[in-house]
Amino acid sequence: AGAVVAVGGPASVLYVSVAPPSIDGALQQAGLNVRRIHPDDLPRSSTALGLHACVVLDDVDATRLAVQQQEALRSYVEDGGGGLLVLGSDATLGAAGYPQTALDRVLPIDFRPRRGRRGPGLALV
Repeated sequence: AGAVVAVGGPASVLYVSVAPPSIDGALQQAGLNVRRIHPDDLPRSSTALGLHACVVLDDVDATRLAVQQQEALRSYVEDGGGGLLVLGSDATLGAAGYPQTALDRVLPIDFRPRRGRRGPGLALV
């Protein structure tokens, strides 16, 4: 058995931030419906998050999210195929932040510190 679900209309983005939004305007110009919320208001179930095509965490420290919120986001991405965009700084994306949470499994980058020698820095333009 199989099923196909097609949904029309502009996609909805859940924009989570404590500061003024940084890419909100660009998302709206792309034709997306943007709903802005504070981290405290982030749903605690993947079902509620599933109403949106993508969740944007804009400079949200991992400590601002409850364990249930983090687990809901993990399930939303991993089990439901939802989109997740995490923006931040060294204060929010450092080794002490998301690597210690349920979101570690769905982030495309490993923040854990490495041992041994590091090669020289390189920048490409």
